[in-house]
Amino acid sequence: MKIILDVATPKHAIFAAYLEPIYRRKGFDVEILARESTQTLKMLRYFKLDYKVIGYYGGMDLTEKYIATLDNEINLLKHILEFGEPDILWSHGNVAGIRTAFHMGIPVIHVNDTPYNIPVAKLTVPLSTKLVTPAAWSISDWSRFGIDPGDIIRYYGIEEVAWIRRMDVDREKIRSRYLDRDERIIVFRMIEYKASYSLNVKPPIYKVLEKLSRYAKIIYIPRYEEELKLASKIPNTIILRDVVFAPELIAASDINLNSGGTMAREGALLGVPTISYYFYNKITRFLIKHRLPIWYIPDIDKIIRKTIKILRDPDKYRIDSKEILNKFDDPLEVIIDTTLDILKQ
Repeated sequence: MKIILDVATPKHAIFAAYLEPIYRRKGFDVEILARESTQTLKMLRYFKLDYKVIGYYGGMDLTEKYIATLDNEINLLKHILEFGEPDILWSHGNVAGIRTAFHMGIPVIHVNDTPYNIPVAKLTVPLSTKLVTPAAWSISDWSRFGIDPGDIIRYYGIEEVAWIRRMDVDREKIRSRYLDRDERIIVFRMIEYKASYSLNVKPPIYKVLEKLSRYAKIIYIPRYEEELKLASKIPNTIILRDVVFAPELIAASDINLNSGGTMAREGALLGVPTISYYFYNKITRFLIKHRLPIWYIPDIDKIIRKTIKILRDPDKYRIDSKEILNKFDDPLEVIIDTTLDILKQ
């Protein structure tokens, strides 16, 4: 049996790192195909994964995105014709991969937790053989895009449980590797402002960072080169130029400040005080319901006040989240079981 893991973002690369060995143990020939993106390829190399680049990123312009999708579909088609069809394709919502697989009659296991990314959902969800998603999202959140409700596989938990549960979290060891033990640390990342669901959204967060840099060292994890000019003007800030496995840094930090996406969820699962300044959706509410330390604060002044309050005594807000993590389903097990079920049909 052969499976293609269709990797388009750093998060997909993390998924691939954990799925690849499990699929191999199940007897699959695993091929990782990647989209040209500096951080994505660096993340694949970080995990020492073999991959082949067959696509590229279209940027922020809608026309460029569409041209890139068409080019990527042709590249994937040529690759499959040359090296043979897989039995199934795994994707996390990459339009080119899912559309190409559908046209060629290749089953698609689609893993996704962003029904609010409406442009991508419209182009991919109806073409998926099975959709695997957190139960925080209802059947109707996805079926409105045209997928049969019976093809939606929901599990109790969130995607990031897949790797957070498998981390060996030794905070002091991690902190000594990256940071001064006595410093207060804020880990920050900007919203994914080139994605379809947040195109050109750039909150005035740099004002917040300038203020907070008086109280803590800021570890800034940039998405794109264009952020570096502004970020370099923020005092008491380390800008990470190389890709790191962010949960390790988050585990060693005192506060995790970002838009509320993957890193916010990772921080909450790790028990690290986390502030989301943009997203407040069903996943965020799911984490809050389970008393994980995440707050949604869109107001700049309130972010500053809350962060300073936490920095006075971070351990008061940090929790041991192991028992909560153990209540959740393992997304990797659900994905593997769903893959095997598809191939039995």
